Amino acid sequence: MIGGWLPGGPRNATVRAVLVGVPAEGGRLLFVGSVGSGFAGPERRALAAALRRIASPVSPFTAGVGLGLPRGTEVRFTRPELHAEVEFLELTDAGRLRQPVWRGLRG
Repeated sequence: MIGGWLPGGPRNATVRAVLVGVPAEGGRLLFVGSVGSGFAGPERRALAAALRRIASPVSPFTAGVGLGLPRGTEVRFTRPELHAEVEFLELTDAGRLRQPVWRGLRG
């Protein structure tokens, strides 16, 4: 599920990457990584518009889980309503997606 995104492009009008997680206790998400490859240009703009509609002021990810992003990275959180279809090589020992590629929205 998508729990946030990193804006990009002119005026932050597109998605640079989505932050994905798997359902955890209490309706929260367990962060498994960010996905920034596999998007088409028009898809990046359309997805940014969809994610803005479900914006959230708080992270949907479980407390205490770092996102591993560089300090100062602009992150926009969302309500976990959209299901991402992501292809990846494997899960790392830390539970992160290795070489994830965006395939689209599911459902």
